[in-house]
Amino acid sequence: MRKRSFTGASTTLKAEDIRRDGVADVSRMLEGQVAGVTVQNVSGTFGAAPKIRVRGATSITGENKPLWVVDGIVLEDVVNVSNEQLSTGDPSTLLGSAVAGINPDDIETFEILKDAAATSLYGARAMNGVVVITTKKGKAGKLITSYTGNFTTSLKPSYSSFDILDSYNQMKIFNEMEMKGWLTYTNVLQQSRYGVYGTMAKELGYNPATGDFNVVNDPEAKAQYLDRFARINTNWFDALFNNSLRQEHALSLSGGSEKIQTYASASMLQDQGWAKGNEARRLTANLRTTFTPNDKLSYGFLANAYIRDQNAPGTLQRSTSNQGGFNREFDINPFNYALNTSRSTPIYNEDGSYFYVRNNFAPFNILEELENNYLDIKSTDFKLQGELKYKILPELTYSLDAAYRYVKTSQDHMIQENSNMPKAFRAGTIYDVDGENSTIAAINPYLLRIYNNAEAQPVSVLSYGGFRNRGTVDMDNYTFRNSLNYNKKFGEDHRLDLFTFQELRYIERNNTEYKGVGYQYDR
Repeated sequence: MRKRSFTGASTTLKAEDIRRDGVADVSRMLEGQVAGVTVQNVSGTFGAAPKIRVRGATSITGENKPLWVVDGIVLEDVVNVSNEQLSTGDPSTLLGSAVAGINPDDIETFEILKDAAATSLYGARAMNGVVVITTKKGKAGKLITSYTGNFTTSLKPSYSSFDILDSYNQMKIFNEMEMKGWLTYTNVLQQSRYGVYGTMAKELGYNPATGDFNVVNDPEAKAQYLDRFARINTNWFDALFNNSLRQEHALSLSGGSEKIQTYASASMLQDQGWAKGNEARRLTANLRTTFTPNDKLSYGFLANAYIRDQNAPGTLQRSTSNQGGFNREFDINPFNYALNTSRSTPIYNEDGSYFYVRNNFAPFNILEELENNYLDIKSTDFKLQGELKYKILPELTYSLDAAYRYVKTSQDHMIQENSNMPKAFRAGTIYDVDGENSTIAAINPYLLRIYNNAEAQPVSVLSYGGFRNRGTVDMDNYTFRNSLNYNKKFGEDHRLDLFTFQELRYIERNNTEYKGVGYQYDR
C-alpha cells in the first residue's frame, strides 16, 4: 500500500512508494500520484520537459509550471520553456526539465505544496504550486551498500495499431487519380513534394547520358515501372525505429556513527533510443555528509554533479504562416514520417543506393536525413550546498542554507550539405544536384529574389556547405538564506508555529548563439 501524508493543502509522498521503473526523469514519477496534479508527456525523448500542473491552469498566456525545490534550495530552470514551446515540441524543451539530472534513487520524499504558505516561503513564483524534493541522508550504523539496475525495452510500433493503406491500395488510388485527370506528370514535377509518381515523371524525360528515355512513355512501360512500388509495402516503423534497450545502474553507500553520517551515490543511464537518431547518456554523482556533534547543533555538506550527452533528430522552431497557421519547416520527426508517408515509397533503389522523393523542391531520403541533420546536446551541472541548524531554545531553531550551482549547456544543430535543407536552398539553380531548372527556381521560396527586378532569375544564397546553429547557456546561481522557526504546542489541541527568513539569491545566465551558413563539415 502506498503511503501518503496530508497537511492542509500539501501532500508528502515517499519516493520508494511512487518509484516507476524505466522512468528516468523524476518529474514523470508524479503522474497519477496526487489528486489535482497532472503530468502530460509532450515528447518521449529523454530530458524533454513534460507539462506539469499542480494548481491547474493559473494563466492563459503566462507560465503554469510549478517551482522545484531540492533540499531547501530552489532549482532554477536553465532554459525557460513557455507554454507554447511545450505544446509544439520545440527543440528547447530537450533542455527544459529542471530535474532531468537527479538520480531517482537519491530521492527520499516528494512534497506537493499548493496553499498560500508556499507563496510566503518561495515568493510569487510559487503561485503555480511547489514540488519539494528531499534527498537521502546517511544513517548511523554499519555501512550499507545498495545497487539498483533497471533494464527497459521498447518494441517497434506496428502498422496493426494504425489504419494505414498498404502500398497496393495506395497505388490504386494514385492510378484512379491519374485516370480522372487529377494527377498529371507536368503538374507533379512542379510541386514542392512528390513520391513515386514524381520519380516516374522524372524518369520519362530524355537522358542525354544514355541517349534514350529511362522509362518509355507508354502504358506498358509505365505499368511495369509502377508495379514494383505496388508490391514493396515499405515498413517505415521497422526502418525508423529500434527494439531499444535502456539501462540504468545506480550504486549507493550509506553509513556512519552517531555524530557523522555519510551518503554517497553514482548512477549511469544509457538509452539506445527508440527512434533512430535518438540516443542519450547520463552520469550522476552525489555526496552528502551530516555532522551532529550535540543535541543542539547539526550541519552538513552536499555535492551533486551531473553530465548528459544526447543526440536527437534535427528540428527547427515552429513558425507562424502568413495565413495565421503554424508550421515547422524541414521536420524529420521519425514518428510523424512513419505515419504520414506512403508505404509505396521505397527506402533503397534496386542497386542498394538511397531512393529519393522530393521534399521542399529537393531530393529527400529520411534515413540519409537522420544521418546528416541532427542535434548534439551536452549538459554539465554542478551544485555545492551547506546547511546548518542550531536549537537556540527547545522551541526556537535557527537554520542557515547556502548553495552554489553552475550549469553549462549546449545545443548544436548540425545540418550538413547532403541534408534536405541545404539542397532546398539550391533547388532550381546551377548548384542543384539535378541541374538548373528555371521552372523550379521561379517557385522555390528558399531562393533570393533580386530587389526591383521581377524578371531576374532567383539566385541561391548557399552555393556550397550546410548550416550550423549552436546555442549555449551558462548559469551561475548563488543562494544564501537565514531562517528562524518557533514551534510550541499548548495542551493537546493548540500549536503556535512562527517562521521568518531572509534570503539572498543571485542568478546570472549567459546565452550565446551562433548561426553558420555555408558551413563545411568535411574541412
